[in-house]
Amino acid sequence: MSAGTSIWKYFKKDAFASILVVPVSLMIALGLSTVAHAPTESAIIALVVGGIITSIFGGSFVNISGAGIHSAAVWMMGAIVLGNGEFGHGYKLMLASGVIVGLLMIVIGLLRQTQRLDIIPISVRRGIISMLGVWILISQIPPLLGENAYLSYDSLGAILATYPELLDKAVNGNMDYWISGVGLIALMFMIFYSSYQNRLIRMLPAPLWLLIGGVIFSFYLQIIEGNAFLDHLNQQVHLNQIGLDWIHSPDWAMIGQFKFWAVTLGLLMVTLNESVTNLRSTDRLDLLHRRSDINSEITALGLASVLSCAIGGLNVTATIVQSSTNIQLKAMSRWSNVLNAIGLLVLVVAIGGYLENLLLPFVSAMMLYVGYRMAAPSHLRAIADIGWEDLLGLTVAFVVGWIYGIFYGLLAGIILIFILQLITSGKAGLILRFAFRPNTLLYQESDAGYLLSIKHYGNFLNLGRIREKIDSVPSSSEMIVDFSLAEFVDENVLRQLEYYEEIFLRRGGRFEIVGVDDLRTTVHHPFASWMPFGAAPTDEGPLSNRQEALAELAQEAGFKYRPQVLYSGQPFYAFQYFRSVQIEGQRNRVEGELDGTPFVLADVDYHEGEFIARGTSHSTMMSMEVKCKVPQFVLDRERLLDRVASLAGFSDINFENHPKFSAKFHLQGANEPAIRKFFSDDLIDMLNETPYYHIEARGQQILIFEKERLAGANEIKGLISFASELAAFLKKSEE
Repeated sequence: MSAGTSIWKYFKKDAFASILVVPVSLMIALGLSTVAHAPTESAIIALVVGGIITSIFGGSFVNISGAGIHSAAVWMMGAIVLGNGEFGHGYKLMLASGVIVGLLMIVIGLLRQTQRLDIIPISVRRGIISMLGVWILISQIPPLLGENAYLSYDSLGAILATYPELLDKAVNGNMDYWISGVGLIALMFMIFYSSYQNRLIRMLPAPLWLLIGGVIFSFYLQIIEGNAFLDHLNQQVHLNQIGLDWIHSPDWAMIGQFKFWAVTLGLLMVTLNESVTNLRSTDRLDLLHRRSDINSEITALGLASVLSCAIGGLNVTATIVQSSTNIQLKAMSRWSNVLNAIGLLVLVVAIGGYLENLLLPFVSAMMLYVGYRMAAPSHLRAIADIGWEDLLGLTVAFVVGWIYGIFYGLLAGIILIFILQLITSGKAGLILRFAFRPNTLLYQESDAGYLLSIKHYGNFLNLGRIREKIDSVPSSSEMIVDFSLAEFVDENVLRQLEYYEEIFLRRGGRFEIVGVDDLRTTVHHPFASWMPFGAAPTDEGPLSNRQEALAELAQEAGFKYRPQVLYSGQPFYAFQYFRSVQIEGQRNRVEGELDGTPFVLADVDYHEGEFIARGTSHSTMMSMEVKCKVPQFVLDRERLLDRVASLAGFSDINFENHPKFSAKFHLQGANEPAIRKFFSDDLIDMLNETPYYHIEARGQQILIFEKERLAGANEIKGLISFASELAAFLKKSEE
């Protein structure tokens, strides 16, 4: 379990993170078993087995293993197809499919072929994920409104056929409005959770709030309805007694049928892609900036899937909701995974009886939101913005997958994208000639930097080879990816290189892409395919009133102003504030100098957590690069929770001679003597007379912002004025 450093070093942090991750994992497990129409304990088994096995044999650090969202939707459709509408029979047939998927993943991981087999184009993957999202939406609306969630259906059409009856019940007053109403309220909470700025609400993840609310409301109904509450048993979680009742054996009756293998291959491709994508997202957020050994992790996930499905659990993947929550709570090692598994089992044993009071509409509300996030129209628009070829690939994958199954949808989408790239690139002969030949060369230059040269083309077919080369280079190094010898580069390669650029940047390295400037794109989008014809359209457009004010301010002060989006995290990734946060881009960027001190001010778009645990923010921030070295510290507004934390023993540096400052601000830092020396009386007096600014110092860089939102033009002027005063103070203190 060691990953180069003692596992005990981070045990305390991992144990604390598990306290909140465990109930979140429980709620997600309940939701996934509901989606898969499998016994409630099946997803719990997957999480417990997955957590223990991958902690021992895996290659990741802070990933939480368990049943996957995409895989659960595939499981549901596989159970319908193989079980001919009988979910109980279909579930056991899918257990057999899951065992085979696990065995294939073990082989892929041991042969270290994960990167090369993960070749599904982004648009095709998005089409399949959207289709899975629609499946979840269709299946979860009836239980949200109080219908029995444990019925069997022979197709999605049969589920849709229940909708008119639901509408008729609602119109004629035959619906249980308590149950359906609370389900709709829970759904609204999930929709608006990411936009809540209240720290008390954001203190707990959304699934945990639903778990608490669902149990409490169930007890409330029992009090006010008495024996009539027995009518709601079909709207509650059903959990078998822990023991042999949890164990179910796979049914191998259909292993000789082609239909079985089509479902199995579809489940394999979705599971493999979901796991690799989630592992990369987890690496992106890792507080210690480590990279997972993906092949080792896939091998461990395969072993966990074999064991889980052999005893009645769902197949195991790398998760994103639990993993991102784990990182947000400062987990550091694999202990968090195994503690989550053990903690979940203990929790189920301890509160299993109470858990059956949880109303299913709360679970369905969460999964409906998950389904919407997977199938949201914004994904369609994002793909359409990249190019018509990608939109067509998404559409074909969706339609073929819906009619014939996931495996055929993926296959049709991959073939179509390849054919379209041959046509639109104008380099069909070149791509076909080198489709299965090595066209990537990596070597170390004399200055200890690395150069990866890509010849002829870069697309989803050779993306695996590109990943292998880059993964062999330490992320703290300098690396250049050269496309000067390429004549076609597609969206899949560009997105992957953006991921590596961020990984290298976070780890102190440098990652640069050269050679695409000589190519052109037919659509103005950062991930549109680059090819040797066409011209990029201009990105200039009308400015808003706020942008005009910023442009005028920049012109008067001699600053540079760029209103367009810049897809980069520089220079903000250097700060502690962004340690577990992913920056999506910057807008309205102002650059210049204040009293000789260079600064960058921008509207920064970023998010913390992933998927339904994702919280998106947009804030106006400034980074200054000072000449003197400043002690590392974080200064923020003193809040109630900070005062409670201070009483509990968490560090808050106070100044007895400045009670107003100590009451106004929360100051933290490792080197307290240096910080006290830096915060002179003059600096404290200046800070007392200004608004509440968040200030963070890291070496020679300082981050300043007022609120976690976009600032108005006048607020930006105030921020620049304060930064100018601070720059003058630092310059004076340096002298």
